[in-house]
This record gives sequence, C-alpha cells and structure tokens, in this order.
Amino acid sequence: MTRSDIIKKIYQHKSHLLVRDIEKIVDILTETISSSLADGHRIELRGFGVFAPKKLASKIASNPKGGAKINLPERVSVKFKAGKLLSNKINNKI
Repeated sequence: MTRSDIIKKIYQHKSHLLVRDIEKIVDILTETISSSLADGHRIELRGFGVFAPKKLASKIASNPKGGAKINLPERVSVKFKAGKLLSNKINNKI
C-alpha cells in the first residue's frame, strides 16, 4: 500500500474531509514519527505496534561481489514490533 492508497482509503471513510487536508495529516504523521525516531524516541501506537530506534554496532563485513572486507560504521536502524490487536487481525485473516 502506498501513501496515495492510504489517502484514498481515508477519503473513502471520511469523505467530508478534503483530500489536501488528508495529505497534510498523513505528512504530519510520518514526519512526526520520523523526527521522533531520529531523536532516539520510541513510538507506541496502542493496538498497532511499537517503532523503536535500535543501535547497530560497527562491524567488519565482506562485500558479496569479490569478498573484500569492508568496515561498516555504527548506525541506527528502526525496529518494529506488532501489537497484540494487529497480530491477531493478521493471523485471523490468513
């Protein structure tokens, strides 16, 4: 599902809202989540899940094309853990 698909889906359920207002809401939501994660904060959406920054240590890896050793610096990734309601919804649909 893409950003525009999400906007269309919201508009189908809330047609009294203008599409440009829905676009602003989606942009604000994604920007807020992104900037909070960049600042090292954890985001919890009850029933949906938790986004949390995860620090990955530096390591030496090998380039799959040629096998040369490369140094990967310390970096931050995003970890997502699905909430109970989301897990139940997904598992009951399969």
